[in-house]
Amino acid sequence: TFDIDVNGILTVTAEDKESGVKQSVTITSDESGRLSEEEIEAMIREAEENREADEAAKNRVFAKNELESFVYNIRNTLNDPEKNVEEVLSEDEIAELRDLTDEALDWIDANLDATIEEFQEKKTELEQIAQPIVSKLYGAPGGPEGADGEDFGFDQHDDL
Repeated sequence: TFDIDVNGILTVTAEDKESGVKQSVTITSDESGRLSEEEIEAMIREAEENREADEAAKNRVFAKNELESFVYNIRNTLNDPEKNVEEVLSEDEIAELRDLTDEALDWIDANLDATIEEFQEKKTELEQIAQPIVSKLYGAPGGPEGADGEDFGFDQHDDL
């Protein structure tokens, strides 16, 4: 049988029907597994103290992800057979964009702890080089139309 009283104490009783042996176990609420009010307050204070650092880390990761996304958009465009890249861009331009994306990814890997500003500066630097080349794809006959919604982020300069 099970019995729980108003204090949350559980009493379990078991009886062997053949031998008539009866055993009981009482389980009480153990406070040692719970956090005290002081511990909860300390955790809240610590979270508030770290809020600014957490926000800065989040913004840094966002800037890194924006740069990576920009690089991979260029790379994916170069590798997409439907974009007719070879018909619009010269071999040198394609090679320049491939080198640019490879170098950018290497830079990201080597600078994972870069600041928001460094990630933004690197993206701006890449945009200045890539924009004149990539814009040929979207303005040339036989190149992809800009209507497919592809966005390289050239006009996006959101401040964090």
